[in-house]
Amino acid sequence: INESISVQFNSSVSGSEGYLIYSPKLYPRVLNQVLVKNNTDPIIVELNEEDYTLDSNDYFVFNYMNFFSTSFHNFSIYFIFEYTLTLEAWDLTQNPSDVLSLTQQIQTFSPSFYYNFTLIGTKIAGNLTTLPVPAGNLVLGIIVNPLDKDLFFDHILEIDDQIKVLFLEPDKKINVTISADAKLFSLKFSINFTMVFENSVDFSWAIDRLIGDRDIRERIYFPSLISGPEHIFLKDITLIESTIIVDQIISNSSLFERNVNVFDEIVSITQETIENSLIF
Repeated sequence: INESISVQFNSSVSGSEGYLIYSPKLYPRVLNQVLVKNNTDPIIVELNEEDYTLDSNDYFVFNYMNFFSTSFHNFSIYFIFEYTLTLEAWDLTQNPSDVLSLTQQIQTFSPSFYYNFTLIGTKIAGNLTTLPVPAGNLVLGIIVNPLDKDLFFDHILEIDDQIKVLFLEPDKKINVTISADAKLFSLKFSINFTMVFENSVDFSWAIDRLIGDRDIRERIYFPSLISGPEHIFLKDITLIESTIIVDQIISNSSLFERNVNVFDEIVSITQETIENSLIF
């Protein structure tokens, strides 16, 4: 961050001294560089550590009377410092209201997701003994560069429930201004996933075989994502299996010990022709 101050002083008074003592309000921070410019000279000069000090409370102390030699001065001073922002509740969630039902052996879904975080900046509002408070007067220009952003579509951006427009850059980055007092950034977008069932038999979803004494039928499902984002997971997919009734189920399991929920499908929700089907 670059913070600048303009100073006017008159050193013509005999025995006068001139010190600039200053501390930026934004906190926490680290001072990296200090530049000064005499307004009668176009040259900007960088101060070295011998030209100023930082006291025990991190106040900047500058003896400008020693630094300048003329009797009347107008100068500007520029503080370049790093400022720490806190990012909280940073997550990516799938929209739970989207119903993802498989009806074909190869199918493309377009679920929506929420990319959320809260950005917090603080400042010193009173004396040094008071706790920092949110820096509501600090407006930040931020660029958000999500992974897999080239696949996003149907973008909706809200900052604290206020919809923003004209935020999408040509390279799909998000460019927006936001104040630093714990504002919620929420980007809703959709993205395509294509799923296929590998090695399925005819019009079923699975490999079908007899095991044991050939009195137990085993079905093995191999769902596979063949296209979609690399860094976003898809969940809560529903498969309607109309060729098995619930009383026929002995057990079910997943190769990676993931949960597989099996329950009766309510016929009226899907097709009237599906009776005693399963959903899992």
